[in-house]
This record gives sequence, structure tokens and C-alpha cells, in this order.
Amino acid sequence: MSIMQLIVIPVNGITQGVQPIISCNYGAEDMLRVKETVVRLVSVCLLGTLILAGVAIFCPGIYASMFTNDAELVALTCRIMPIFFLGIAIWVIRAACQATFLAFGQANVSLFISTLRKIILLIPLALILPKFSGVKGIYIAEPVSDVISVIVTVITLKRIFIEMEDKS
Repeated sequence: MSIMQLIVIPVNGITQGVQPIISCNYGAEDMLRVKETVVRLVSVCLLGTLILAGVAIFCPGIYASMFTNDAELVALTCRIMPIFFLGIAIWVIRAACQATFLAFGQANVSLFISTLRKIILLIPLALILPKFSGVKGIYIAEPVSDVISVIVTVITLKRIFIEMEDKS
């Protein structure tokens, strides 16, 4: 979780910093600029996250050894961390879209997406997947929840953009 925070905190800062820009352009009804800003937001955050999460996926020992010298714990972490971080690598897309929903004044959509990931999907997956793959199923639940919530989020954002274009 500490490693995840190293990735998540910069993304949260960037998304919160871009929210007023999206809001201002949305209020000015400059949808082209809104879309360009969202694409840049997702691109910058995705690139940074892929790099940081890539280290956790392909070289987990670098992060694990920051917190312990215990070889057995580092070995266990090196087996599990790549699974856990597969979802984090694309999580940023959901985070950027949630910030966009908030910038549009659609907090209810943002809340639904957040609830979808952590409550509607993650809890049932964490209970069901271990029945098929043992303890590893608990760790698999996180990236599966992330992937599904990102897909739903992107579809939702596309629908909102289509509705906005129809109004203008």
C-alpha cells in the first residue's frame, strides 16, 4: 500500500490541479478544449503511472527492499506485487475521468464509479475469486476490479461527451 501511495498521490495532485481548467472550459462551452485537456490529463498520468507501476510489476524487489531486509518477505512481495499492480497501471484512467466528472458538476457519477470499484466489484470478487485460485484470488480481485471499473468509466465518459455534443 505504501508503494501504491507513491503512484497515487502524484496522480491525485495532477487530476485535482486540472479540474479547474476542465471546469472553466466546460463553463465556456469550449468542448474541443475540454476534450483536449482530458486527453492530455489521461496521457500524462498514464505515462507516469505506467513507468512507476512498471517498476513494481517487472522489478518488484526494488520497491520491496525499500521496506524490509527480510529475504523471505521480499520474495513473497515479489510474487504478489506484480499481480496487485496490474490494475494500478490503468487505474489512472478512472481517476482522471472521475476528476472530469467532478469538473462537469457530476459528483453523483464520480461517486458511482468510486463505489463500483471498491464496493460493488472488489468485495464480491475478493470473496469469490479465492474459491477458484486460493489466496491469490484476493490479490487478483484488485486488478480485475480496476479493469472493469476503467471500462465502465470510459464508456460513461464517452456517453457524456456524446450528450454534450448533441446539446451544442
